[in-house]
Amino acid sequence: DSFFEYLSDSFRPILGVLLGASIIIALVNLLISLNVIPNDEASAGWVFVKAIWKGVFYFLPIMIAYNASKKLRVDPWLGGSIMAALMTPQFADLMDSEKWKGVTTCVKSATLGTTSCSTKVFGIPMLLNDYSGNVFVPLLMAAVLALVYHGLKRIIPESVQLVFVPFFCMIIVGALTAFIIGPIGVWVGNGLGVGLAWLNGHAPFIFAIIIPMLYPFLVPLGLHWPLNALMLMNIQTLGYDFIQGPMGVWNFACFGATAGVLFIAVRDKDKDMRQTALGALAAGLLGGVSEPSLYGIHLRYKLVYKRMLVGCGLGGVVIAVLGW
Repeated sequence: DSFFEYLSDSFRPILGVLLGASIIIALVNLLISLNVIPNDEASAGWVFVKAIWKGVFYFLPIMIAYNASKKLRVDPWLGGSIMAALMTPQFADLMDSEKWKGVTTCVKSATLGTTSCSTKVFGIPMLLNDYSGNVFVPLLMAAVLALVYHGLKRIIPESVQLVFVPFFCMIIVGALTAFIIGPIGVWVGNGLGVGLAWLNGHAPFIFAIIIPMLYPFLVPLGLHWPLNALMLMNIQTLGYDFIQGPMGVWNFACFGATAGVLFIAVRDKDKDMRQTALGALAAGLLGGVSEPSLYGIHLRYKLVYKRMLVGCGLGGVVIAVLGW
């Protein structure tokens, strides 16, 4: 209960901007599918529209770090600042192996099709990663920050806490996040991707059931991104993908549960939940974006979450039997 409350409260304050950005994605995808507007990455107008919604998801780790820190009674600006350090252009620039020859080395994963880079900071190896859109790292970072923050407040005199508590937190937790916490998120996500690729090759029936049951837990933590990379690589190399079919089951289970909540909200004249469920359902059915449903409804009400998992399981069994 505490864990789900921590997740929910870390996302609830930004639910409005998530819904707004998701509706923009949904409308843009709808207009592209109807050939009303071209999917032209070279267009300045397209770049501008994309920046409006992408800014929310790109800087999501900073927003999550702020809310999670506040939930744990830590200075929220401190949590946001530590996460922002990993998203500065200078830090991201370290992944340029051509510019940092002899310092940064990059290796491409044959299974996932992703590239992982490492560099040396003060002679210590550091695994580099693009943290945009990641939520697992800021959630874990905020938990570690809370331990350090409250520990420092016990030993540092109150008269100088304003200066020295943030100073030591930024150094200690900033280093821990860059060297340990951040790479943990990368290792876990990549490990899941490799493991599921192996499972699909050896036990596809079980794979078809596990994927829709697993995604409701991966998406809230941002651990689904390596699987998304695997999907793209499959399409490019094989011409098809074995993850999207089972993944679609979880999407429909998620949006089906949201539709049920919308029905109940309309019946009970719950204005706030009606708005949340309607926006989340529109974002899901038109844009395929599940985050508003998860963060706005399912993580807040565990009974809804359980019912969604039933749909995921039954859908997985159906496509496994029918040979998706």
